[in-house]
Amino acid sequence: MDEAYVYIKKILFIGICIITGYYLNSYFPLYFILPVLLLALSLADFKITGRKPEHLFNHRRTEEYFKRGGLRDLIRVPVILIAFIYNICVWIIWGIYLIFELFIGLLLLIKTILFWIIYAIIWFFRLYIPPVIILYKLVIHYLIKWIWWIYRISFKNMAHSLKKQHYFIAAKGTILAIFT
Repeated sequence: MDEAYVYIKKILFIGICIITGYYLNSYFPLYFILPVLLLALSLADFKITGRKPEHLFNHRRTEEYFKRGGLRDLIRVPVILIAFIYNICVWIIWGIYLIFELFIGLLLLIKTILFWIIYAIIWFFRLYIPPVIILYKLVIHYLIKWIWWIYRISFKNMAHSLKKQHYFIAAKGTILAIFT
């Protein structure tokens, strides 16, 4: 249940991003809006799930490098700026990955739903079709074949009956066959 709750949160936030992008499209071009919305999506996913990309720039390693002192402090600002731009690009690519992940999750959900619907239909047919076939065969046998067989035998026996007793038996069979 918790996975469904997280999935619904993600879908709702993607919907918010799409609506925001739709309304901002009249003010800014799409190539400015799309990276910002992907960044917002990836940061919201980080807040929802706690997952973040593995390839983010590690600032702790650079702090150890800058603690050595010397002229290394001169490159601190460009390194931090380049690391910040790199992290933004990684978060944007992570947003693209999250969209594909949600799309694949949606396809798997549709596949599972279709599987269970088809399974239910097959189960229904396997459960209820054999009795219908048996009923059909019983109706054909007892209401058509069997009655016709009785009628034919009684009709053949009526012609061969010379005795009065055989005639009455054949007549009774014929009458019963007609009413049946």
